[in-house]
Amino acid sequence: MKDKPRTILVLTLLLVTITIISTAMPAYATNSRPSVKPVKDIDEMFDDVATISPAFGGMYLDGNALKVYLTDPSQRGVAEQAIRAVFGRERVPAGGVQAVQGTYGFHQLHAWYRQMGSVFNVQGVVYTDMDERANRLTVAVQDQALVAPVRDELSSAGVPQDAVNIVLSDPIYSLATLQSMVRPIQGGLQIQFSNFLCSISYNAVRGGVTGFVTASHCTDIQGGVENTLYYQPLTAGNTFIGTETVDPLYSRATCNAAGIRGNHICRYSDTSFEQLASGVTQTLGAIERTDSVNTGSLTIAGSFRVTSEGASLVGQTVNKVGRTTGWSQGQVTNTCVNTGVSGSKIVQL
Repeated sequence: MKDKPRTILVLTLLLVTITIISTAMPAYATNSRPSVKPVKDIDEMFDDVATISPAFGGMYLDGNALKVYLTDPSQRGVAEQAIRAVFGRERVPAGGVQAVQGTYGFHQLHAWYRQMGSVFNVQGVVYTDMDERANRLTVAVQDQALVAPVRDELSSAGVPQDAVNIVLSDPIYSLATLQSMVRPIQGGLQIQFSNFLCSISYNAVRGGVTGFVTASHCTDIQGGVENTLYYQPLTAGNTFIGTETVDPLYSRATCNAAGIRGNHICRYSDTSFEQLASGVTQTLGAIERTDSVNTGSLTIAGSFRVTSEGASLVGQTVNKVGRTTGWSQGQVTNTCVNTGVSGSKIVQL
């Protein structure tokens, strides 16, 4: 138990869903029905902007300015009004909107993106993305030798080669890697389940039930409820803190609905909800803060306070806290990426 200074920090929904770092890749469970996406993602919000301003081709933050791709730069005023209508007036920074000549409208890019899910049938595709910084689509692969088969898949899908950048990337794994006992519990703290270690993402109340969120891959079986038991920081002494109660199944139908064909299973999040055990205290809206950023320090020196949520833009600075790397900070480089998890059939949408 300890008194800690509080730091006010606006964390986006993207941030709090990626604060999990673990040390294993458990099995996964599937379902035949598509999972439900509860809120609009940023690509769908971009679609809304493009409906109002058809010249709109994507946008990203560049310092204190909002760079906006337009197939007709003379439509900057219309695009700015559309952005304010969809994202709110606060989304336009002090530096204002700067028009950038674009080649493709966002509606067209989004349509092609939904046609190119078959590229995941090429072993070694890491992720796909609509890259709003480049006004292009992106396919990331592990090896240069995969470029030709990916181009073949794109041609078969009717996606023009000039609209797609193929880049090299390391594979993405569900890694199975604030380590003291801390009460009340907060986001970023180490937890143990079975024989593995993970981090609490954030505390939450779901349907009137108090609990916390961690990754779906930080459960006994990824997808599906197995009543996984959680301890903080380790399974020793009086450290039991909660039980898994919500963890939707992965399904092929969800992949199909997102335009991804083949022997894959998909979901819109890698998250699960755990009901808080009786007698365990927590601080809602608080995430542990270490004494330095991007150093690997695990020494607690206060807390971040979640005050709002929202979609992240490319170029925006975000933060995460976890039991392995401590407090990390960086800029968003891609949004709404479809990610193939290496060594599994999973594609995270």
